[in-house]
Amino acid sequence: MVKPAQQKAVFSEVGARIREERKKLGITQSAMAKLGGVSNATQGYYESGERSPNTEYLGRLYKEGVDVCYIVTGQKGAKSGMPANIDVELLSSIQEAVDEWDSKRTIPVRLKTKSELVALFYAQFAETGQANTEIMRRHLRLVK
Repeated sequence: MVKPAQQKAVFSEVGARIREERKKLGITQSAMAKLGGVSNATQGYYESGERSPNTEYLGRLYKEGVDVCYIVTGQKGAKSGMPANIDVELLSSIQEAVDEWDSKRTIPVRLKTKSELVALFYAQFAETGQANTEIMRRHLRLVK
């Protein structure tokens, strides 16, 4: 199980990268909130590391040219092997399925493990644009 201190550290790192990307764009927190479709308060929570951004927010930022790969992983998009065109709906459906699976576990998996699972499933299903829930279910059974 992820300890609160570890989770806070991850949220803080992601928040710092969101703030860095916002400043790189030269926009205010309010403008970034509008781009991401969230309230000003939520944007502040994201940047301060009090909350973790959801895939809908990240998808909206991606559509506006923000380096979402960097926000999530700390690696610049071009270096990470991130595809040029992300199917945000597919990514969201995979993220939701993994989150639902994780919520039913006795001991939740680490955030990094969940991110790796989402990335693997996305790579597997990106060509068809459809997540195969049966394949995901079979693979997730193997996770300890």
